[in-house]
Amino acid sequence: MLNLLKNQIITFLTAIFLLIFNSMHSFSKNVNEVKLIKTVNEQIITNYDIKKEYNYLLSINKNLKKLSLADTLKIAEESLIREIIKLDEIKKFIDTENIKNQKVVDDIILDVMKNLNFTNIDELQLHLASYDVSINDLKNKLLIEVLWNQLIVSKYQNKININKDDLIKKIEEEDLVKNDIVQYDLSEIVFEIKNNNELDDKKKIINESILNDGFDNAAIRFSISNTASLGGYIGEIRENQLSNDIKKSLLFLKVGEFSDPINIGSNYLILRINDKKIIQENIDKELLLNKMINYEKQKQLDTYSQIHFNKLKINTFINEF
Repeated sequence: MLNLLKNQIITFLTAIFLLIFNSMHSFSKNVNEVKLIKTVNEQIITNYDIKKEYNYLLSINKNLKKLSLADTLKIAEESLIREIIKLDEIKKFIDTENIKNQKVVDDIILDVMKNLNFTNIDELQLHLASYDVSINDLKNKLLIEVLWNQLIVSKYQNKININKDDLIKKIEEEDLVKNDIVQYDLSEIVFEIKNNNELDDKKKIINESILNDGFDNAAIRFSISNTASLGGYIGEIRENQLSNDIKKSLLFLKVGEFSDPINIGSNYLILRINDKKIIQENIDKELLLNKMINYEKQKQLDTYSQIHFNKLKINTFINEF
């Protein structure tokens, strides 16, 4: 009788153990299960894709760690949507299968390396690997932006309008070929509003995000510029290439400070000074003119880029699951 009772107890405990084990195993499977989150046109986005994008964004924007996991995953999801929309458009005009990484991508990687305070590619690769991101992952991401920019140029270059005479006049009147030149290292947030009544509210929201989460994170969250994925990082620009409005906005800012919103056509621009120094050089007037023309051209192309993307997004079929 005792043996029978003992066997029943053992059988009961075994059953309980198996039930608990199977439940834990099932939970473990569910945690690692690939789930369908949404489709963008015909492209599927899973939780795995978002996690991978999350790792990528963390690898190039260390300040993202200041945000909550939910916020960062949302940013990663939006980043993937933008990338899919752009890549779908690129493929209509460019054979992406035969595209190789271009020199301009390598130049951008050098900017990324500098922004992350690494001195060589090996250090960058080790850093990326710690987030399960390869240098090829980075190159492919950057290549999409390069191809998108090339597409925008091909579509809108004939609409670019630059008054060369005005720029020449500016060079002469402001003596922009002087030897002592201020060189800025800048980051940006470019944002749009539906009407001027929204400006103060949008400014307040972005300023709070900058103060609470850092400029890089605010750029990722709010900027519509192609530099958003890099935390808004632009790089080095000399003051004689900048418009008068931008120069005035930067004039009294210290390193680490950011400007009030600057109107640039239909959008607004906030700039942060990452570094600032005086350089001395003999400036060729024609070379300076070309740099100013290129800067004005890029500003107009950025506007057309956002207009084109917005049109595509409106016509994009996004299905939630």
